[in-house]
Amino acid sequence: MLVNYFKVAFRNLLRQKEYSIINILGLTIGIAAFIMIMLYVQYELGFDKNIPNNENIYRCVELQYPEGIDDQHVAVTMSPLGQTLVENFPEITDMVRLWFVWKMPIMTAKGEVINQDFVSFADSNVFNMFGVKLISGDEKTALVNPKNIVLSERAAKKIFGSIDNAMNQIITIFGYEGFKVSGIMENSPKTTHFPFEALISMTTGENLFPWWDSWGSNSLATYVKLQDNVDYKKLNKKLKPFLLKYREIPDDEQERFFDLYLQPLKDIHLKSSHIKFQILNFNQGNINTVYIFSIIALLIIIIACVNYINIAIARSMKQAREVGMRKVMGATKRSLIYRFLSESFILTFISVVLSILLVELLLPFFSDILNIELQIDLINNWMLNIGLLVLLFIISIMAGAYPAFYLTRFQPIKVLKGNLGELEIKSGVMSKILVVFQFIVSIALIFSIIALNKQINFVLNKDLGYNPDNVYNISLQNNNDSDDLKQLKENLLQNPNIVGAAVCSNYNGVAGTQGGVMVDDTANTALMMRYGYVDYNFFDVMEMQIIAGRNFSKSYSLDKENSVIINEATANTLGWENPLDKVFEPFYMDTLHKRKVIGVVKDYHYFSLRTKIEPAVYFIYPEEFRNLVVRVKNTENITQYIEESWQKIFPGKPLEMNLVNEILEKNYRGERRMMELFGYFTILSLIICSLGLYGLTSLLIQQKRKEIGIRKVLGSPVSHLVFLLAKNFLILIIVAAAISLPLAWYFMNDLINGFAYRTEISWYIYVIALLSTLIIAMLTIIYHTYKAANSNPIDSIKCE
Repeated sequence: MLVNYFKVAFRNLLRQKEYSIINILGLTIGIAAFIMIMLYVQYELGFDKNIPNNENIYRCVELQYPEGIDDQHVAVTMSPLGQTLVENFPEITDMVRLWFVWKMPIMTAKGEVINQDFVSFADSNVFNMFGVKLISGDEKTALVNPKNIVLSERAAKKIFGSIDNAMNQIITIFGYEGFKVSGIMENSPKTTHFPFEALISMTTGENLFPWWDSWGSNSLATYVKLQDNVDYKKLNKKLKPFLLKYREIPDDEQERFFDLYLQPLKDIHLKSSHIKFQILNFNQGNINTVYIFSIIALLIIIIACVNYINIAIARSMKQAREVGMRKVMGATKRSLIYRFLSESFILTFISVVLSILLVELLLPFFSDILNIELQIDLINNWMLNIGLLVLLFIISIMAGAYPAFYLTRFQPIKVLKGNLGELEIKSGVMSKILVVFQFIVSIALIFSIIALNKQINFVLNKDLGYNPDNVYNISLQNNNDSDDLKQLKENLLQNPNIVGAAVCSNYNGVAGTQGGVMVDDTANTALMMRYGYVDYNFFDVMEMQIIAGRNFSKSYSLDKENSVIINEATANTLGWENPLDKVFEPFYMDTLHKRKVIGVVKDYHYFSLRTKIEPAVYFIYPEEFRNLVVRVKNTENITQYIEESWQKIFPGKPLEMNLVNEILEKNYRGERRMMELFGYFTILSLIICSLGLYGLTSLLIQQKRKEIGIRKVLGSPVSHLVFLLAKNFLILIIVAAAISLPLAWYFMNDLINGFAYRTEISWYIYVIALLSTLIIAMLTIIYHTYKAANSNPIDSIKCE
């Protein structure tokens, strides 16, 4: 019996080739888009799932209340915290501390120097807590002794050629000799927020950096493991009173003393946008992006189903007669339901198969945009086997529900006599509701993509306050000897194509350090500030504007130890109309000298445009110089000269050099990717809507062929016929716009308000969204109307 249902359904689909193709195309595109988006969502939700008992692991985060700036969440903690938590709270069973170094020069016994990414100091139990497996070496002892280092399989092959060659090798790191390769670990999965390429024993860091041991020094990431079924939110409430035991905080300041809370490991990748500073969150995602694309995927698949239903409604007049005839011949309601659902199932099955092929074709392009590796694994990925089967049945039922459960309700005598008034009214209402829904989604997506694109372009094109064009940033690593740097700058400036060079803590002038400062006044005014370490000509090289006072100058011998430059944000926060000659108490790196303000630099975006410009102070402090910026007239044929100049001063040491513009572009690559994908999926949804509209208008015009023929015989022009047929759609589009645009504005306004610097949603965005939908609809309607109007009216009149 089932075979018979499928045979009849298949023959019916072949008879209606045009509408079958439209339905298959719409469903195929919709399912393919749904699959690709859900693969991306699955990837984003899969971070750190490889870690055993990940539901019991948490990261320690400080909620600080600094003077003069907004409250800030900081996932950087003091070294003694972890072990002290384990000793004082029985709910906490284990802890691991990490201190990441983005790049570290490793020198082999042969004198080769290789820059290695993702190096971290770590406690010896990192293997057990994070499920890091060793290929070679003993997990219990690999990171116990000072100067022990464990390499990933990838790093071992990169540095030594093979795992066997790497074991027990003695290497030099950051100029420190005697490091022993004590183990080789498996490569980190791509879905982890802290990829390890090399791990150095934490005892090494404690020996090299004794200041780590202070409760006042935030420098490490601390992770803790809780017992099963512990409510971490209740534990959070105990942490601040606990911390106050170890910090001598006056009673009147304890309320503003920072809070400490635990962030679940599973939240770190997607739910850390509120965290201002963190040791590492590689390829950080955003849960809002996951939500947005999940909604888009759902809307696309619904639109594809709506297309099917709309065309089924338009065909209902003919199908109603078929149902009536089958009932007269003895068909039961159940058999008729099976007949329509089998047709829907065949269409959906074909679409699912074609969508898998389409995804296989488009997935490399999709993965390239996201810069991640997505793949179709029908065997091991539950979403692509069980999920697709569930999707097949859900879409089959959704798409076939109307003809299956509605058309079969009618009495055959009424249908065969042509008494279809009730059916026509109800079908017309349902069709209009679904068409309005499609237009609501289309208008909202067009509105959103234009508004978001305007905001992103505003941010990306905003004046940074300095000129990043034609500037190279060279990482000095540990090569910050003053004489060497002076000679390197002199060598570089001999080239007429190089117009300036300056050393600094970072190309943006500031370091990763912030701290509280005290104004030398009777009120003991305090302020949290970002520290910047620059040389005398950094502001000139980066074309930053000194708007008050002067720049650092070698002509003033006291500038190095007694002078600072502040930004506008500092002056504004402190309420200084004339900040020159204001004095700060000694800073942490120099407790002997008070420092006087000699200049004010115009505010510039030293960090991401996602955050507001905050107070910053600049010193000459060579010990913290980590980068060299070089401005050139043009970038052609200059890299070789810079490489040669570097090798003269630092022979055998690799040069790490990037254009500042490329660094900035990389910082905002995520936004660009999301915008690009959002645009593509908006286009796909419009294509699906257009396919549905094409099929729907084709069927509706077929139903009005006699009317069109009669009107044409009576002299009605084609333009009048187009208007008559289009006016109903125009009304539906206006209704959809009235619903869609306020909703889209509400959500987009809320989203854009999340940017530190925002643009307004302009009036023309509403017009473009509405006109785009109108144009798509009108072109489709005009095509079919013009085709029908130019056919022989005699054929149209006698078609019934």
